Amino acid sequence: MKEKIKVRKKIIINAGVIIGLMLVIFSGKQYADNILLWGGEDNIEKINNNLTILDTALENKEQKISILNSQLSSNNQTLEQLRTNIEVSKQKVASLENDKNQLVSEKTNLENQLSAKDSELQGKQNEINAKIDEINQKVAEINRLNSDWNNRLQNEKNKFNEEQSTINSLNQQINQMLSEKNNIQNQLQATQQKLEEEKSKNSSLNNYIEKLQKAKNDVEDTANKAQQIVNEHTIQ
Repeated sequence: MKEKIKVRKKIIINAGVIIGLMLVIFSGKQYADNILLWGGEDNIEKINNNLTILDTALENKEQKISILNSQLSSNNQTLEQLRTNIEVSKQKVASLENDKNQLVSEKTNLENQLSAKDSELQGKQNEINAKIDEINQKVAEINRLNSDWNNRLQNEKNKFNEEQSTINSLNQQINQMLSEKNNIQNQLQATQQKLEEEKSKNSSLNNYIEKLQKAKNDVEDTANKAQQIVNEHTIQ
């Protein structure tokens, strides 16, 4: 606006100087009529019109600049808000990833426990089957020797009772293991459900595959450790 006023003043001053010089040069009564009709009035009017047009154009430019500055300020505020939202989203994603990794670890641990219990249960079942086969063989032997070996039969019956007690004890262990297995399965189902919910929340993450691969590696490490524990408890 200041530059516009300076330009306008400069043009008006220049026009005034020209008019003054014309009045001095053509002063005198004999040139009065010529001075009044010197022919520069149209140019002065044109200059004033152009000045008005320039003023209007400058005002329009300034209004546009003001509007653009306002839009720029608004856009900057929007950009800052978006950056803030992005940071918040990143924090939420990181939190969800941590929750997911924890659930994956819990799921893997429960799966390993379940696998260990299944292996232990199968071992106990095999042991029971072997005992049953052994008992059947001894019963057959008792039947064959019943008439001639009454004393030996009594001893074999005592052994049978001991083995039957062992079977009862093993059955109790199996029932307890089945109960523990059911509890682990229930925990595994709950953890699986939570894991599926976390996977659904994180389905749009770009780094999901990388983190899933890491979880897979962690699962393999945990599985190896669990297998070592199983071997320690099952190998006799």
